[in-house]
Amino acid sequence: MSVSEKVNQASKNAVSGLVAELGKVSKKVSFARNWKELAAAVKKESPTLLVLLPHSGVDEKIPGKPPKLELGGEWLARGALEAAHIIGPKSDRPVVLLLGCDTNTAEIPFLNFIKRFKDCGAAMVMGTITQIDALRTVDFVKRLAAEIQSSGSKKTFGELLLSSRQNMLAKGDGYALSLLAYGDSDQ
Repeated sequence: MSVSEKVNQASKNAVSGLVAELGKVSKKVSFARNWKELAAAVKKESPTLLVLLPHSGVDEKIPGKPPKLELGGEWLARGALEAAHIIGPKSDRPVVLLLGCDTNTAEIPFLNFIKRFKDCGAAMVMGTITQIDALRTVDFVKRLAAEIQSSGSKKTFGELLLSSRQNMLAKGDGYALSLLAYGDSDQ
């Protein structure tokens, strides 16, 4: 797991609570402070789920304004994202929750990060299509973790996502509409 410096500033307690909630689902939860630490954690742990809460931006100096993502104050251009940030030596293709503002938008559609994460080995990537609130994002991931914990291994990840989103919508929470998933969610 890794988060934007802005997410940390918005609510350190919420992020700590999220790490604790994820710990109920997995025996090992690693927190990476930036992209370099994320690559090292992926190499060491070979995770099946990556939870990333980045801040998104664009490089104003380059024509087309290619997107970039920030984790822990460190910016990474789309082209610098590598398989080492996503897939470890002992894992199958992981699921990536890329839950920062506008992680699935780019001025030039083929430059979005969702496609890059998939190209680098992610089985499924969930991204966002609008500005999102850090606290609501943390709440969504906590709900998803609770769904995972309550189902054991009886449901696919896609079924768990669907159930979480349906529950949110049934309660009048439109946050679920800002999330899109791409790839193989039947694992």
